[in-house]
Amino acid sequence: MSAGQAVLALGALALLLLLPGSASAGFVTGSGAERTAHLFDPVNGVNVSVAIGETFSGIAGGSYRFVLHGSAGTAERPYRVEVVVSPGSETEARFNDTGDGPAGALNTTIEVAIRPGALPFTLANTPFAVELRSGAGALLDAVEFAVDLRYKEPPADGGLLNLALASAALWALVFLYALRLHFTQRKLRARTDALERSIQGSAKEGSADDHNP
Repeated sequence: MSAGQAVLALGALALLLLLPGSASAGFVTGSGAERTAHLFDPVNGVNVSVAIGETFSGIAGGSYRFVLHGSAGTAERPYRVEVVVSPGSETEARFNDTGDGPAGALNTTIEVAIRPGALPFTLANTPFAVELRSGAGALLDAVEFAVDLRYKEPPADGGLLNLALASAALWALVFLYALRLHFTQRKLRARTDALERSIQGSAKEGSADDHNP
């Protein structure tokens, strides 16, 4: 166990001693993509870290990688880890997996996958939680946090391609309108010329009739 992990474990133990009525010693550190939740099983000397980014792509899906850090007195035993979306609500969704914890001062990992399309929402500040449970399902620790769910991802080019296509379509409409206007003017001019020739022809015939006795 690293010095940082040892400090986290000691901090969690201190919280349990100072706040015996509290059911959770977990907490969150960092922000953005570096935001991390920390969960604990102090009885077995295990602390767990899992990255919990502030955004999640519902259309692409993703996974949460729980790293279980053991200590010298840690006994190998099964754990279940869970990711909970909208905990306690009518729309609560749970994703979980089970694996063995470390034996001694080692690390093991359990990964919880959320398949693409499982969360088809675009909603800011969606309540989330991560939980550490025993293999039998007893809750050991939990942390709640908020995530911005994004189901529609922006284009990789920032929308420049769509803008270029829209501009091309607009110019194409302008060109077609100008072309139609040009042909309409030619037709009107041809009709005008024909009408003028007809009037001139009629005028010549009338003049000729006037000169003939």
